[in-house]
Amino acid sequence: MHTLSKFVIIALAGALITPRIIFGMDQEAMRARILAAIEENERDRLRADAERERLRLNNKLCEAALRGHRDWIRPLIEQGADINGPCPRIYNGPPLLAAAWYGHADTVAELLAAGAQVDASNSRGETSLHYAASAGHEAVVDRLLAAGADARAADRNSDTPLHRAATGGHDVVIQRLIMAGADARATDRDGKTPLHLAALFSSGNREATVQALLQAGAEVNAPDKRKDSPLHIAAYRGNYQAVAPLLEAGANPLARNNEGEIPLELALASEQYTQRRGPQRPHEYAQTIELLQGAMTTQQTWGTPSYEAEPWRYTDEPHTIGRW
Repeated sequence: MHTLSKFVIIALAGALITPRIIFGMDQEAMRARILAAIEENERDRLRADAERERLRLNNKLCEAALRGHRDWIRPLIEQGADINGPCPRIYNGPPLLAAAWYGHADTVAELLAAGAQVDASNSRGETSLHYAASAGHEAVVDRLLAAGADARAADRNSDTPLHRAATGGHDVVIQRLIMAGADARATDRDGKTPLHLAALFSSGNREATVQALLQAGAEVNAPDKRKDSPLHIAAYRGNYQAVAPLLEAGANPLARNNEGEIPLELALASEQYTQRRGPQRPHEYAQTIELLQGAMTTQQTWGTPSYEAEPWRYTDEPHTIGRW
């Protein structure tokens, strides 16, 4: 029995055996006041018990989604679990995000059939489509899009599912998103398009990823907020698989960013910095530099380059290291 209940019952007993007026109340008024307090305390207890049970069921539903236990979904919802309730492990997103992140396509289908909101987001503004695109789960992406998921949804950093798919180099997912209306020119909070992110990372077949985005209408020379083009980023990272298709699509090898740097300068400086730390991907930087130097022999396409009047600028530690 709760402590408050004990005190109330003791007080009630005292009131029943004391015929005089207490605090200006007669016996009947005091009895009514005490009974009301008992009822309110009981209601609070029941509400607390119900909330604990709701949280328990919600946590079970989140666990079922994470583990792909499709058969648990309906029974838990029938017992009172909130199909769109928060799951702490995925930034308070609903169970659908958990199932999407782990690639459980059948569980995603079951949650959608049971009424899950396809574009519900977590505290970071990420939807299930963001999660599925990040991980490259093609079957999950297909189910979400078929259910009407927004291919242009932006999280709090203005990242779209296409940004996530480009980051991971998931070419098939990129194609699915483009067909569903994703914008290849969308920018995140740093002004980066999906093409910038495809140039930034080297996992997967980056040449295919870059070509897919270019075919979808990505701007090959689009500058971000630092005036870095996708070619600047690919050169800096020694990502020759991205450099080649960018140049073929007309990327400007003489474009300068806010620091006045052209892509070749970034590649040379980054190569020196990484080599001082030990041999790291030397062939990738060598191929990147060769591609950029070859592109600059066709400089008449871009006009007279100003770099000829300037020595290459090397520093002990390029200011660009760690910017992306």
